[in-house]
Amino acid sequence: MSGSGVGTLQEPVLAIVATETFFVSLTNSVMAVLFLLLMTSLFVEVCYSQPAPVNWGPDLYFRNYWPDPVNKSDLEKYVTLMTCAGLCSTKPWCSSFFYRSQNKHCLLFRTIYVDRKFLRPQMGVDYYRVASDKCPIEKCYYLSRPDNLCFFLDLSPQVATYHNSKAFCEDNHGRLASLDNRSKSQWIVELLKVHNASSGDRFYLGARLEGTDYRWSNGETLAGPGSSDNFWNVQGQLPSPTRPCLVIDIQANYSTWQYDSCNESKTQILCEYQITN
Repeated sequence: MSGSGVGTLQEPVLAIVATETFFVSLTNSVMAVLFLLLMTSLFVEVCYSQPAPVNWGPDLYFRNYWPDPVNKSDLEKYVTLMTCAGLCSTKPWCSSFFYRSQNKHCLLFRTIYVDRKFLRPQMGVDYYRVASDKCPIEKCYYLSRPDNLCFFLDLSPQVATYHNSKAFCEDNHGRLASLDNRSKSQWIVELLKVHNASSGDRFYLGARLEGTDYRWSNGETLAGPGSSDNFWNVQGQLPSPTRPCLVIDIQANYSTWQYDSCNESKTQILCEYQITN
């Protein structure tokens, strides 16, 4: 996606749960009306009892696919689609879910699938992901519910230094991603991997050397190597004036932060946007 694809983030809309269209064949018209009234009441209960505005959108690209192997997820069995959506809504970490209608399996996920290479064909499966009009699916925004942040990931071929990347994010009302806690770092690593980021890819992060400390673009001081709340590279590099910027290094089995020059050209950009109600 080119840089022009990023727009101003809009205010959120009221929560809805998107479901597949279905048909009910009932010989008794009264029973049909009662059935529809019951479904409507369940729909309202699921949608409007949640504290946060959440819009569940079906992603047809993943129709009839199921995760294999199953990991980093929570599996619920023998539940309805409405219940599955409600479960994901009530779990702050849940950003998407698969629903297999044959055995009523509900698979909740922390992040969002963007590539089918991790899936296997399985009839009767639908995939839903959480979004708001602040993080529109069609514009490559991804909502991290635990952090109340919207991330924009640009994987289009380009040449971007730290300064180019920073300017791109700021021009679109955001900032370079600040992975200032472990949960956010894990969420981003999972997102990058399912977004087909290749081993060895590097993304500039929103951190710069200021004096003897690194500081995130959101103002937080970067924890040094040895802290349990970071992803420093195993070599434990020390701050260096010749490497005043920070990148995240994607690897097959692990991903780490590393110091880097601010003038190295990267081919991807990762921005974050704070969501305010």
